[in-house]
Amino acid sequence: MATLTKEHYRIGIICALHTEAAAVIAMLDEPHPKLASQKDDPNDYSFGRIGVHNLVIACLPAGMMGNTPATTVASNMKRSFPIKIGLMVGIGGGVPSKKSDIRLGDVAVSQPTGSHGGVFQWDYGKTEQGGEFHHSGTLDKPPIALLNALQSLKIYDINKGIPLEDALTTMETNNPRMVEQFGYEYQGADEDQLFQSAYDHPAGETCEDCDAKEVIERKARKNTIPRVFYGNIASGNRVMKHGTTRDRIAKKEGIICFEMEAAGLMDNFPCLVIRGICDYADSHKNKIWQPYAAATAAAFARILLSFVEKQEVTDTPVQKQCTILPYPRNTDFVSRDDIFQRLDQLLPLATTYQTAAIWGLGGCGQVISSYSYSEIAKEAEISLDLKGEDLLKAVKKWIENLPSWLLVLDNVDDLRIFKEIYGHKNTGSSPNPELWRFVPPKKGIVLWTSRDNSILGKLVDVSRGVEVRGMSDREALRLFQSKSGRPQSEQPCDEESELLSLLENLPLAVSQSAAYIRSTGSTVKSYIKMFKKSESELLDLEFPDVHRQSDIPNSVMKTWNISMKQIAQDSPCAEKILNTIAYLDNQGLPFEVLSAAAGDGFKEYEIPQAIGRLLQYSFLQAQITAEEASSVYQEHRLVQLATRQSLINAKKNTEFSGNAIQIIDNLFPSGKHETRSSCRVYLPHALKSVSWEEADEYENLAPGLLSRIGRYFWEEGRSNEAEQLQLQVLDLRKSVLGEKHPDTITAMGNLALIWQQQGQLNEAEQLGLQVLDLRKGVLGENHPDTIQVMANLASTWRQQGQFNEAEQLQLQVLDLQKSVLGERHPKGQSNEAEQFKLQVLDLRKSVLGEKHPNTITAMGNLALIWQQQGQLNEAEQLGLQVLDLRKGVLGENHPDTIRAMANLASTWHQQGQFKEAEQLELQVVDLQKSILGEKHPDTIRAMANLASTWHKQGQFNEAEQLELQVLDLRKSVLGEKHPDTIRAMANLASTWNRQGQSNKAEQLELQVVDLQKSILGEKHPDTIQAMANLASTWRQQGQSNEAEQLELQVLDLQKSVLGEKHPDTIRAMANLASTWQQQGQSNEAEQFKLQVLDLRKSVLGEKHPDTILAMGNLAVTYYNQQRYSEAEKLGVDVLYLRQEILGDKHPDTISARGNLAATYKKLGRYDKAKELESQS
Repeated sequence: MATLTKEHYRIGIICALHTEAAAVIAMLDEPHPKLASQKDDPNDYSFGRIGVHNLVIACLPAGMMGNTPATTVASNMKRSFPIKIGLMVGIGGGVPSKKSDIRLGDVAVSQPTGSHGGVFQWDYGKTEQGGEFHHSGTLDKPPIALLNALQSLKIYDINKGIPLEDALTTMETNNPRMVEQFGYEYQGADEDQLFQSAYDHPAGETCEDCDAKEVIERKARKNTIPRVFYGNIASGNRVMKHGTTRDRIAKKEGIICFEMEAAGLMDNFPCLVIRGICDYADSHKNKIWQPYAAATAAAFARILLSFVEKQEVTDTPVQKQCTILPYPRNTDFVSRDDIFQRLDQLLPLATTYQTAAIWGLGGCGQVISSYSYSEIAKEAEISLDLKGEDLLKAVKKWIENLPSWLLVLDNVDDLRIFKEIYGHKNTGSSPNPELWRFVPPKKGIVLWTSRDNSILGKLVDVSRGVEVRGMSDREALRLFQSKSGRPQSEQPCDEESELLSLLENLPLAVSQSAAYIRSTGSTVKSYIKMFKKSESELLDLEFPDVHRQSDIPNSVMKTWNISMKQIAQDSPCAEKILNTIAYLDNQGLPFEVLSAAAGDGFKEYEIPQAIGRLLQYSFLQAQITAEEASSVYQEHRLVQLATRQSLINAKKNTEFSGNAIQIIDNLFPSGKHETRSSCRVYLPHALKSVSWEEADEYENLAPGLLSRIGRYFWEEGRSNEAEQLQLQVLDLRKSVLGEKHPDTITAMGNLALIWQQQGQLNEAEQLGLQVLDLRKGVLGENHPDTIQVMANLASTWRQQGQFNEAEQLQLQVLDLQKSVLGERHPKGQSNEAEQFKLQVLDLRKSVLGEKHPNTITAMGNLALIWQQQGQLNEAEQLGLQVLDLRKGVLGENHPDTIRAMANLASTWHQQGQFKEAEQLELQVVDLQKSILGEKHPDTIRAMANLASTWHKQGQFNEAEQLELQVLDLRKSVLGEKHPDTIRAMANLASTWNRQGQSNKAEQLELQVVDLQKSILGEKHPDTIQAMANLASTWRQQGQSNEAEQLELQVLDLQKSVLGEKHPDTIRAMANLASTWQQQGQSNEAEQFKLQVLDLRKSVLGEKHPDTILAMGNLAVTYYNQQRYSEAEKLGVDVLYLRQEILGDKHPDTISARGNLAATYKKLGRYDKAKELESQS
């Protein structure tokens, strides 16, 4: 037998899976040895003979499926072998219908039917208005040689039948291992179940758990011989596994089978598709049928080839090819598969005249892509030629006489060379538009490359363009490693990832950096360090490249400068936009910004034209937005860099950076909650614009813009970022305006507010005092801004709990305000923050009016003071007023309204109205999450309040889970030493205590006490509360002496800080009484408990949970003193009240029931005790 070469293999078979390829190989009459592989062809081939035909067989790479990999494999096969016809052989999902009773193991064959050529790409098209998906495009038919063979086979089938069973039997006999170990045999009718279309597969790999009632009953076949069905096969990049969708598409398009590869072949690889049916293209996938289905498809392919005449694929003379390539082959070339696949689709092997254009941003690789595509075309026996005006004239006639040719016209950036465009008149110095007549007009292929996408529609059809963008991560890594000489790897190291990200995968920039690293021996890490310092200088360096002409620049900067000069000539408006946006963020550029960047010197219609010009040169790209009506653009970061460098060279950088900050200063809103959506749009550009300190008018514009950005951050709870900006503002204001200018004082006040939000209360207080003094001196005491500062300072005092220290200052303020307010202001001693708030409230009402937001804020702050002082009824009434006003003025979803809801819920919580508090707090949490986000401090505070309410209701597990979330969030958002974080630790410890986890609670409470003392001081209410919690834990652990000592300290501190009638002071008395009770000091305990009960009744009311608790504690004391009748009387009241307020299942109700049952036993009333115990 003669030695076989690649020229002898004219029939190609492609399979997607190894299961399929194994079946095809098993059908060969004779296997052939492998041939030497071609360097740039990664396919793995098997060879053999069926009948008179030599076959080459290729399988898709492991783990890859779909149209794109199939196209790649077919393209490689066509380059390596002179393929005349092909087959796609494998498995697919059948579509049973009344017309086609398809079963598992049957064969589906693509045959032109209706409006389709045998294969229909079911997922290709577009979604139009209303959400309806419209398919578009058609695919080629199989080659005529295969359709003729198919027709002959169908005639033979009618007369004698297709001998599929014989082919399968031969395969099984020759390859018994395939049957015994891998299941290449018929699986039985019991394993072939067709379910109703709408019935989805439950969890699990098999259908054992599927509902048998959903199985469709079908008439049994007389034998197991596979049947063959002909028609349209649907192909897509997704697996079809939904019965209803399958039936809808199949009915509309006449589909008999679904698969995933054929659509990638039909326009480029002349083939017929043969699929063995392994499932029904629904959710009930069945892998056990795959081997047998692959075998039936392979058997049909074997039989079909016996009907293909040998002369249809006999060798034809190889055409002599003439090649003109001015550069050596690029051995570092990295394949851009997506681009080549698109070119294969646009420029298939055909005898008709065809044209296409490659366009993109300079440096993206359109030139290299075209050259390497030329090499591919050359290997596929297509003649080649390259650019050159003189060469075109000289060779036009010769090219036209060639049987097939490919002409590449490179760097066609000035389209006027070929046609009269843009309305330019042809002067003596203008390009000659007559060159168009030298482009051969027939039979061959013309491939254009350009940076200007307006080539589409002017020199080539609009639909025949391929845009070249930055490489994928994988492609960029391969290029960098190849060019730099680094070891090849599939995954980049950290330094490689960082560098490629900085270069945004731009091929020319990647090549440039790799060349520098290779020539200097630098490490990637050192290059990154240099790049961050001097990126424009590094990207301006030229590097040797034998694949470019010496007069063509190969640095990123010089490459783009050429395009920039062209844009400046074409559109001064586009040039101004490009120069201005170089100083803004490169992503999310709204049309309003681009329009403002153009300035006032252009007509309205010129601006969209200018933007279009930048789009055509790929300097801008349109971004997809959620709202189709909005136009948003992005610019390559390195384009911005090149633009800024050119402006620096021209000494225009201060002008255009000044334009940028002026534009954003005009567009960026106040930063208040109502403007947050606009703030988010302009925020990246605002931050970028204020980073150019050399900008014209920077000192005048930047402070105001920075303040508004800071306000937005503050509203969003991003206090750390707000602080950094506000510090910048303050420095600028001081240096430009001086310390006493109103704007400087405003900056100081804003910074004090931020520190207050961060929990830096001492710093906030000191700065607040300075601001108040300055406001009084500059604006006077009656100015609204002065009143605002007073309100802010009062809030700081409230959070610090330093009421005594604040008293002297507030008395001075009150005396000053009396002269302003006269007799309208209440007289008498002020109670520090409360009186201060009353003063602020009166001032605001008189100056601003009752419905002014600042007046409502003052009312809310006063309600908080009353709440903290234990004046809960007054706090509730004022809180309800505040909430009504907030809703009426700001609306229900405004953060200040939600904050008012939260404050009111907190008051209800302290009043013991836990159900009402819970309902309101659940609303608050939902609103805060949806409006402010889960990590906003106000959202976290709402979650903490809800957890505290659940704690009070005895829902300790729910409280614990939420408190753990709150603690994690506060640590990450606010930091471990923020007062709110420490408060979260205290709340969690308290819950652990109630759960009986006293050891865990003690450890956490010890940390809390230490932190509170060091951060807030010993006399802060939070510190005192932490000490009280720790004492309670010690009492529960039996450490009554330690608990007593600490509780005595707590009681003294509460009396001095909060007063004797404050709820927290009364609670301290109750805790100390409980400890004395534990120590056996029942008389002392009784006296204290009686005081506690009287105080709680007068301060909190008889039905407050703390009052009921006091009653229960006193009843326990009577019980221990054997005063059972008195204990019974109190116990009955306690149980009744707890059932009414807390419910039967609350732990405190259950405890009350147990205590009363124990008292009944002591009284000998066992029936009553038994009745109560049965309820528990």
